[in-house]
Amino acid sequence: MKKIIAVLLIPFWFTSCIAQNNSADTNPELREIVEKYYDNYDFMGSVLVAQNGNILLSDGYGYADMEGKIANTPNTCFFLASVSKLFTVACIAELKNKGLLNYNSTLSEFIPDYPDGDKITIEHLIQHKSGIVDVVNDRPYDFKTEFTSINDLIAEFKQMPLHFPPGEHYQYCTSGYILLAYIIEKVSGMSYSDFVQTQIFDPLKMTNSYSVINTSPENQAIGYNKVDGKFQRGADFSMSQFVGAGNLSSTTGDLYNWYNGLYKTHKISTDYQSIHFGGIAGCTRTAFLFHANADFVIIILSNYSDALVEDLGTEIRDVLWKNIQNNNKFNRNQIRNFAGFYDYGNDGVLSLTERNGSLYAQLSGQQELEIFPVAENKLAWKVVDASVKLETQNGKIYAIHSQNGELIKAPKVQPTKLTAAELCNIAGNYDYGDDGILTISENDGRLWAKLSDQMEAELFPISETEFFWMAVNAKIKFESDANGNIIKAIHFQDGLRTEAPKLK
Repeated sequence: MKKIIAVLLIPFWFTSCIAQNNSADTNPELREIVEKYYDNYDFMGSVLVAQNGNILLSDGYGYADMEGKIANTPNTCFFLASVSKLFTVACIAELKNKGLLNYNSTLSEFIPDYPDGDKITIEHLIQHKSGIVDVVNDRPYDFKTEFTSINDLIAEFKQMPLHFPPGEHYQYCTSGYILLAYIIEKVSGMSYSDFVQTQIFDPLKMTNSYSVINTSPENQAIGYNKVDGKFQRGADFSMSQFVGAGNLSSTTGDLYNWYNGLYKTHKISTDYQSIHFGGIAGCTRTAFLFHANADFVIIILSNYSDALVEDLGTEIRDVLWKNIQNNNKFNRNQIRNFAGFYDYGNDGVLSLTERNGSLYAQLSGQQELEIFPVAENKLAWKVVDASVKLETQNGKIYAIHSQNGELIKAPKVQPTKLTAAELCNIAGNYDYGDDGILTISENDGRLWAKLSDQMEAELFPISETEFFWMAVNAKIKFESDANGNIIKAIHFQDGLRTEAPKLK
């Protein structure tokens, strides 16, 4: 339940956007989308959209303070809610880079008497897989109006039993990020606020960003609800209760600095981040969407509890992708050059397949997804911040895979051509013991494998006797007797080796 401390009914909405236009309308379609949401009472706040280093839109809509008639602008501060968690992860990464902790460090190393702390790692806390009770969402919660120390916050959930063994499941957990803030303080010897200020805000020149514990910035937007068609000032509460999980305040411009300084340059990996992140706290609604490999970012901050920031962000993102595709269309030669198979070493084979003028990518053991052109000879996935660039070096074609700041150079390979007799020699049934029978069949010159009741999957030949599975990250090798007849399969997966004799 939300405590409403100060109530002010405001029976009006503003029929045109109150905005400071700090950027040229390089994409009027984006402005029209935001204004549509504003005019339909579905948004109030600030928006920044940038692509390829150019700000396409940066404006404020509605009011930061309705009573004082103070408009939202690109310089208005908004609480970030759960977007604050991204900064906590960045602080942990900074401590890891300094050798002061690891992602597999256990909670008991920092709080020795924490129940099951020897089973809970920093990685579990970051990934919401700790099993710890979410102090905010797992029970009725009243916002605290007075300062609460981090030790008192932890005491509220410390003795509660885990929902599940650490690492087994995902369940969103605010408590985990409060614990991460505690770890940051203990390891660094600084308060969470001071660490964020000196290690993140100051280096990135985020001069309008704050770790709010007791008092809010002077240019902080006031939150509003809409009740019975009238605007009502939201609750006043202490941000100390969300330390590490939602207590930061910033502007769209400062968050753009954050994106450019850490994500676009890959100084921080997105291993533990979504490329579409949002937050809700009180009347705050936030959305932070980015794709560093396609080089766009969408930042939406709102002080209105009914703001549809997720829908707005998705609609803007769709426009950006549409523009990317319109400006980077495939031609037949590019499709012909891209399509094929690329050797990712221990990670398997990347298959790029053309269908109806589009390209689809599948890495061994992963889902097949459409991949889109974002620049000349460069493709990117929409759902993950990763790209592949095609390069020719010394007459050989390579896919340069970029993800999380790392590059993989994968040579294009041709599938080994097997004769009908070689295919027939491999086809048959193989005994996997307790796991069942593997049936390999030939169809139109290609081999397909099916283990018991699992789905049938194609085998990709890298030699006459070695194959990659396309459905799982595994390799299978066939051995023959002195007469050349296949007698067994050797299956390699997850560091394990399984021998399966061929059945007569």
